[in-house]
Amino acid sequence: MSGEQLTRRGFLKLTAMSAVAILAASCAQPTAAPAQPTTAPAQPTAAPAKPTDTPVPVAKYNEAPMLAELVKAGKLPPVEERLPKEPLVLPVVEEIGQYGGTWRRAHIGPADVPNSNVRLYRESLVHFSADGSSFEPNVFTKWEVSDEGKTFTFHMREGIKWSDGVPATADDLYFAYEDVYLNKEITPNVPGWLNFGGQPGVMEKIDDFTIRLKFVKPYALFLLILAGGILITPKHYLQLFHAKYADKAKLDADTKAAGLETWNQYFGAKNNTSDNPDLPSWHTWVTKSRNADQRHLMERNPYYWKVDPAGNQLPYIDYIAHDLVGGVDIVMTKCIAGEIDMQGRHLAFANIPLLKENEQKGGYRLIIWTSTTGVNWQVMFNMSYEADPVKAKYIREKKFRQAFSHAIDREDFSRIHFLGRAKPRQATVIDQSADFRPEFATRYVDYDIDKANKMLDELGLDKRDAEGYRIAPENNKTLELINYVSAGHAIYAELITEYVKKVGLKVVTKEEERSIHYNRMTANELELSMWGMDGAIYPSWLNYAYWIVPWVRGSVRIGPAIGQYRDTGGKEGMAPYGEVAKALELFDQALAEVDRDKQIALASQVLDIASENVWTCGICQTTDAPWVVKNNFRNVPETAINDTTFLTEKNTHPEQYFMRQ
Repeated sequence: MSGEQLTRRGFLKLTAMSAVAILAASCAQPTAAPAQPTTAPAQPTAAPAKPTDTPVPVAKYNEAPMLAELVKAGKLPPVEERLPKEPLVLPVVEEIGQYGGTWRRAHIGPADVPNSNVRLYRESLVHFSADGSSFEPNVFTKWEVSDEGKTFTFHMREGIKWSDGVPATADDLYFAYEDVYLNKEITPNVPGWLNFGGQPGVMEKIDDFTIRLKFVKPYALFLLILAGGILITPKHYLQLFHAKYADKAKLDADTKAAGLETWNQYFGAKNNTSDNPDLPSWHTWVTKSRNADQRHLMERNPYYWKVDPAGNQLPYIDYIAHDLVGGVDIVMTKCIAGEIDMQGRHLAFANIPLLKENEQKGGYRLIIWTSTTGVNWQVMFNMSYEADPVKAKYIREKKFRQAFSHAIDREDFSRIHFLGRAKPRQATVIDQSADFRPEFATRYVDYDIDKANKMLDELGLDKRDAEGYRIAPENNKTLELINYVSAGHAIYAELITEYVKKVGLKVVTKEEERSIHYNRMTANELELSMWGMDGAIYPSWLNYAYWIVPWVRGSVRIGPAIGQYRDTGGKEGMAPYGEVAKALELFDQALAEVDRDKQIALASQVLDIASENVWTCGICQTTDAPWVVKNNFRNVPETAINDTTFLTEKNTHPEQYFMRQ
């Protein structure tokens, strides 16, 4: 079946499309109006029309002034030579844009930059449609699925070039597959998405622009995974740092000079899209600085392979600049001061009144998009925690987690952080998800101090210390748990500490910089932790199950060692146990099920078990997501779906945003 026919039907029944995060303001770069179409521009709509491969009916292509200067100086080939045989034609939301400007945004630490960047510029092999209901051609122009869902044949867009001008071919995809993902020194364990069915998929190069991948089991989610952006590596550059291709003596010397111990560490540093300015890419903008720089700068890719309907090479915006600030409160300050061109990242629902009040002062408009957030905040219990056996015992005790949930005053939390508009809710998929059942959202959410106290007493935690905290009978010490949160999130965690104190539970908040928090997570050191629950919709959550089951080690706060066990085929980590094992067994069945109705039924069973066990304790939910957009920043949809799994903002095509002069 073709790429047009193969869709995730029913994936989203919300409105419009994903949105954009943070956008541009003018700088010293020249601006110019690209060539206009022969017909009048369309009126503003909620989303751009569908991209097309139809040739552009213009005499020639056009380019940004900064690139035209390089062509004139002989430093860059003409635009016609830089574009592929059939550029992807991208419609615009409002009008043909103007070239130039720098898109200003703020970040709060080195780990925040790549998390932001990936949603702004990363080109996937296939692209999510605006509403998430299907997939669109992108790097791959078409594809066929055969052999009952086990075999995929993909056709690349012919003539795409890397940002250094070297043609991109099937050799780059095969290099990523054979020499990166299957190389044990670079990737010790084959990624779960490629190792589907317990065996790695087998890739075959058909010709310079066609590859075929075969799996041992039907792979219902493979296109969804490809839309997230994988299998992308420039062979001509990265082979210079690969032991299979490079001169050993030189590679060893370069590795040592870089302050690293092994060649694979050196390779990994070079294969970092957001932190290595020399790495060629086919993305919209290319990195010009390092993540740790005070200002992380990205510049337009001169070989970008998309054009607007008038034949203007995209993107319109020259640069994206991420300025490092001290915390999320500074992001708000910069928005109000008019120093952020467009941003939704690090803005919270509770910020809406203040942002609305200062629209005129800041020269921006506040728009609200719809998120696929299961809950805005949740407390996660690390089911693979081992460092302290007494703590581990209670963390793994279902009744303890249920009592903890009853102790949370969700109405109060909503009043303080969400103006009372967030509804109490357990952590599960959103109501619109095909596998949702109402009871998943209501279990153990009642604020009931008496019930929580009774349940904790029944667990043997019936004695208290002088401060009223419960004593663990196993060691006669106060049971003290640490709630680890990323920088800027302590304000939410402190309320949880206050609530559970009323039933004698001592929970201490520990706030850490995001990269430190991630390191602690992957090291299985978390006890409790807090985050939001995004991507909570079928079937997306099956490939983004961080909040439901401990399926992978990375980013899984509810059992990273169990995820590690799955990642390594049982060689490392902790084997699943009890209800966790049961949920994962059903989860694996859902991943392989190609019949949609059967897959939904299996997914619902997993959600049922997760909800009953409260591995993730939800607090409350609102799907309103605020975004600040400068008044001169255009081609931004007024209505949008905000979702991490869709790589929001990328699925709204930031390449067609522009700054009106």
